[in-house]
Amino acid sequence: MSNYHMSAWRRAGVLALTVALVSIAAVPALAAKPVRKQLSTEPTVLDAGSGCAFPVEFRPQAGSRFTRTEFTDRMVIQSSARLTLTNLKSGASVEAKDSARYSERYDAQANDVLIEISGQTILYFFPGDQGPEGEVGENGALYAVMGHVQETLDLDQDLITSFSLQGQAKELCSLLG
Repeated sequence: MSNYHMSAWRRAGVLALTVALVSIAAVPALAAKPVRKQLSTEPTVLDAGSGCAFPVEFRPQAGSRFTRTEFTDRMVIQSSARLTLTNLKSGASVEAKDSARYSERYDAQANDVLIEISGQTILYFFPGDQGPEGEVGENGALYAVMGHVQETLDLDQDLITSFSLQGQAKELCSLLG
């Protein structure tokens, strides 16, 4: 698993993270050691309309590693991987590097998840999110990014409401189309 589907985690995993962080924050005296685990390197598919107009398979190549560490106040994923992204309709593929540090921190007062990513990774965005080129259109967006990203995920709206990048972003759907 990689940063390329961190945006999807906001739909599924952020709720679990939020509950865990709220529970931990309620009992600070019980602060525990960080919990670290290796994540799966199984291929995953991004459905059509959730990044590109067509479904995209993300296939980590041999030797790829993704490590998730949960602290009392945040979750961090460190990746070191090579990925093959494939348009499942046309068969077109591109290779991508994923070497990044991804961090999520829950802001209970605003009910937001603050996200920081440093390195080189693949990010996808859902319609209505703020992305590298402003508001994302009806098919979503898929980018290779390199640099430092800061995002705010508004849990009330289930949208990324702010996005900033110090670095470069390359749109990928046109390469896979």
